[in-house]
Amino acid sequence: MYQITAEEILTFIKSNTDYQINFSGSPHTSIDHFCSFSNVSSNSITWIKNPVNQNLSVLESVADVLVIVKSPFELSNKTISFFLTPEPKAVFFRVLEHFWAKPPVTERADTAVIESSNLDDTVSVGHHSFIGKDVSIGPGTSIGHNVSIFNHVTIGSNCQIHSGTVIGSDGFGYFIDHDGIPQKVGHYGGVEIGNDVEIGACSCIDRGTLDNTVIKDHCKIDNLVHIAHNVKLEESVMVIAGSVICGSAVLKKKSYVAPGGIVKNQLEIGENALVGMGAVVTKSVVPNTVVVGNPAQVLRQVQENDK
Repeated sequence: MYQITAEEILTFIKSNTDYQINFSGSPHTSIDHFCSFSNVSSNSITWIKNPVNQNLSVLESVADVLVIVKSPFELSNKTISFFLTPEPKAVFFRVLEHFWAKPPVTERADTAVIESSNLDDTVSVGHHSFIGKDVSIGPGTSIGHNVSIFNHVTIGSNCQIHSGTVIGSDGFGYFIDHDGIPQKVGHYGGVEIGNDVEIGACSCIDRGTLDNTVIKDHCKIDNLVHIAHNVKLEESVMVIAGSVICGSAVLKKKSYVAPGGIVKNQLEIGENALVGMGAVVTKSVVPNTVVVGNPAQVLRQVQENDK
């Protein structure tokens, strides 16, 4: 069984990250697994977002546990050690990534159809995925199963595209002719995706009509999200499950769309703004504000733990 000490973990954090951290307890605490706080057990590492909301008595019946938390609390069990940090979640998952995560393996399934010659050698492609000839994908990117990518798409490095997603399909663009019949508007743009972008399962990213649809570095898109043609997501935007971002909308840096949010076409969501769950945005949102409801209205300023 893989075992590490609290001291080894602390050394790693201080040597390889910028997180502020203080230690309380025994540096010799032996850890052989990780767990959630609701299933805490001996010789584990876990984390707590807010001790006030937890049943802390569970720590009295276990031994040699390392808890990552913002602030200390009193226990009679002296075998419990603490990492005290303003960012317990970030520290916990950084530790898991270093000590327990398996390194990525580059694989290309024999059922995948890859027409492009512009894939870095380290790109993985899952079963039954299709990569068109005019697609470029950078190093370290992983493409899941049953993914379709085509029509002038560029994807940067270290991205994750999960199974069932379609990137590069035409958007919903029509005009009504003299006979009242919808006529399709041709799409000639593509999709630009930056570095360290994650796109969840069964999402759809439409290509632009003339200019490209753009998703910049560090954006995170959940499952079942629709990003329409000519949308622009600036750096570190997050769009959560079931949301719809309509054509030519712009989401500024670090903005956030909660589950089921809808943003009308050609609007702007300001930097660090938050669109609440199920909100229907019919007018642009100023920076650093929370909007909720249908139609969406300003609720308040964004707070530290909103996202």
